[in-house]
Parts: sequence; C-alpha cells; structure tokens
Amino acid sequence: MACTTPTFENLTVPSNFSLNRFLGRWYEVKWLPGESHNESDIWRDFSQEFQLENNVSQRLIVAGKARLPNQAQCFSVGPWSILANNSAKMILETQTINSNTTLNWPYYVVKIDYDHYALVYGCMSQNYTSNDACEEPILWLFSRTKSLSTDYSNPLDNYIENTLCINLTKLEITPQSETSCYSSSSLKNYSMNKIIIFNLLILYSFLIRK
Repeated sequence: MACTTPTFENLTVPSNFSLNRFLGRWYEVKWLPGESHNESDIWRDFSQEFQLENNVSQRLIVAGKARLPNQAQCFSVGPWSILANNSAKMILETQTINSNTTLNWPYYVVKIDYDHYALVYGCMSQNYTSNDACEEPILWLFSRTKSLSTDYSNPLDNYIENTLCINLTKLEITPQSETSCYSSSSLKNYSMNKIIIFNLLILYSFLIRK
C-alpha cells in the first residue's frame, strides 16, 4: 500500500507538550537534508542548546556546535530563532538570529520522550501551506546523549518511513565522537579563573587596609 505524505494540518503532535522539558542540549543522530552530501562534507559532533529567550515571547534561541571532518576545533552554528508559542507546533524563524531572511518553516516536535529522543519534522517549501503535503521536507532526530538505543530508534524509523513517508536511505547519519565540543577542560578553566579572581580580590582588600 502506497504511503501518503501527511499535511501539517493532519499531523499529530504529543499532547501536553512540555516546552521546559524540551529545553537543553540535544545531539543530532541523523537528519534529512535538502540535498545529499559527500561523507567528507558531513558535520561531526553536531549538537544544539535550546534556551528560552523569555516567557513573554515564547521564543527559543538555539545555539549549535559542530566540527568539520579531521578538524579538532568546533565551530558555532546559528543561533537559530524558533517561535514556540503553540505547544509542539513551532516555527523556525531564522537560522542566524540577526538574519534579514525570515524562513517561517514549520518545526513540529512529532515524537519525544524528553529524556532520550526528540523527532522534529519541518518543511522548507517556499509556498508551503498547512493543508498541502510538503514538497521539501526536512527532519531531525535528536538524542540526549551521543548515541540512541535501537529500542528508541527502531520505532522512530518505522514512524518516519510509514507515517511521514520518508525513505530512510535519504537520511544522513551525524557522526558523534568521544571528543565533545563542550569539553570539561573549559569548565575547569572557568572555575580556576573564578578562584584566581576571588583570591586577587581578597589580596586587594588586605592591601588597601594595611
């Protein structure tokens, strides 16, 4: 039986979606790009930090980090701006916060358990309407850790293939290495700097009172 691509109007998203539980760091497991890439062009260790700009606007600021193949240093991605005032049915406004180009792509969290995985489905079509099937879909599978158990990924693959009608062979896997873009050394350096500054302040206070 042929698979019929759903419209966004007919997509089911999680009920009682919790934006606060969605926040935080997510590692990209795999995604559906607009066009295929050579293995040598695929980013490594890509992750994103979802933070709430403020409670009034319900806008997310999403900063990413990744590294190129055979590169030790990570680079920054974004930050993206996502409007999140309609539960799991979000809107990706821009992919750089000061961009003059507004995307307004649907950014729907269609599957999530908050602690392990999140599956996001979007549309890049310029003349997109919610009651038509998307001609240029985009998809991200995220994990809270650098790998996702098949206990979670297999049912999600089934949903991607049989509900969203996306061929799994079109998805690109995002390699995640043991070397994080969020190194513990930077946190240690930050803590050491705080200690040094604190000690200097004590010394300064002692000297001016002599």
